[in-house]
Formats: sequence, structure tokens, C-alpha cells
Amino acid sequence: MHAWSKVKACGGLLILHLAAQVDNVAHWGDILQMAVLELIRKVCRSNPNEKGKYIKIILALLQSTSSAVVYECAVTLVSLSNAPSAIKAAANCYCQMLVSQSDNNVKLIVLDRLQVTPLLLHITLQSLQWALVCCLPARLDHCYFHKGDGMLLCMS
Repeated sequence: MHAWSKVKACGGLLILHLAAQVDNVAHWGDILQMAVLELIRKVCRSNPNEKGKYIKIILALLQSTSSAVVYECAVTLVSLSNAPSAIKAAANCYCQMLVSQSDNNVKLIVLDRLQVTPLLLHITLQSLQWALVCCLPARLDHCYFHKGDGMLLCMS
């Protein structure tokens, strides 16, 4: 808590520096990126009207090579915005994590997070269905995926 009071005492200098470095933030180390996300969450808790300023930084951090940073970006996006574009970006992150991570504990954490927002769960499940259909073997050439309702139709 003491460190946060020092950050607040710096005024907006740290935030201004962060805004100026938005193009470079994706190349910073993962510990510094996590600190940036924590700073954004704290600033937005104390000034909810300024949430929009930080979306660009969060979207830049989505390009991080660290899966922990990408996960935290998705969590932060959902907590700061109900905009469909933010929800879809978070859903895409969760979907990529579910497909790419081999650790079942990571998958359980992501699935647990998805239960928080029903719309997020719906969008992610649609994306996962599409990813599954794309990975199906070629012998299922008589199957069709209907994106509207997420149904997989197979004819013999």
C-alpha cells in the first residue's frame, strides 16, 4: 500500500509516460507488463471515468508472449468494459489459451473465469466450436458447421 501512495503522489507522470510508451509496452518484460496491468486496474478503481484511456494499452499487451500477461489482459478487459469488442477480444484470448495450453490446471482456471460472464462464455464456446470443426479430419467432408446457432450437421 505504501508503494501505491508514492505512485499516486507522482501525479499523472507515470500514466503520461505509460501512454507515451504504448507502442513499446508489448516488448517489456512480463513482470513489468503485469505491473502495468495492476496499475491500470488501480487507477480505474479510483477514477472509473478514465477507463477508456487504458483500453489501447491493454490491447497492446494482448500481443505479449507471456500467457500470464495475456490472461490478465483478458480479465482486465472484461472488468473495465462491457463493449462487444472488448468482450470479443477477451473471448478470443481465452479461446486461444484453451486450445494452446497443455496444462489442464490452466484450462480449468480459464473455464472458471468464463463462468463469470455469460456473454463471454457464449462467444468463447462459439469460437471453440469453429476451431474444433477446422481441426476435424478430412473424412468428415459431409459435415457442415452452421455459425448462426453453432450446430454441426453431418450427412451420411
